[in-house]
Amino acid sequence: MIEKLSGETLDAYLKKHVYNRFMMERTTTQISHLIDENIAQPYATDSKATPVHLQSAMVFENILFEAAAGAYSNLFLKPTRATMPDELNVLLSGHITVLGPSFRERFYAMGWIRTQLPGVLGVWAKT
Repeated sequence: MIEKLSGETLDAYLKKHVYNRFMMERTTTQISHLIDENIAQPYATDSKATPVHLQSAMVFENILFEAAAGAYSNLFLKPTRATMPDELNVLLSGHITVLGPSFRERFYAMGWIRTQLPGVLGVWAKT
C-alpha cells in the first residue's frame, strides 16, 4: 500500500520518512545493502569436519515479503547490551539465513546449525 500511494519502494519511503529523520544510518529492509564485513556468513562442516561456506541469505527485495521480513538495524544494539546481564548478550549475536531444504530434526542456536542426517541444512531466519 505504501508503494502504491507514495510511488516509492518500501525501503526508499522508510529511508526518507523514518530512517533519515532519526539518523538511522545502518537500517534497511533490504539486507543485501548491508552485506559487508559486518554481516555473518553461513558455514557448515562436511563429514571430515572441514568448514564449508554455504549459500548466503535469501534476499527479500522489492517483493511482497520485504515488509514481512522486517527491518535490519544496529540502532539499539549498544544501549540494549549495556542494560542486559552478560549471559544474555549471546541473544544479540548475529543470526543468518542459510538456504536448502531440510526435514526431520533441526536445531539452531549460538551460531551452530544441526540437522539429522540424511537431512541437509534448511532455511533459517534471522532471529
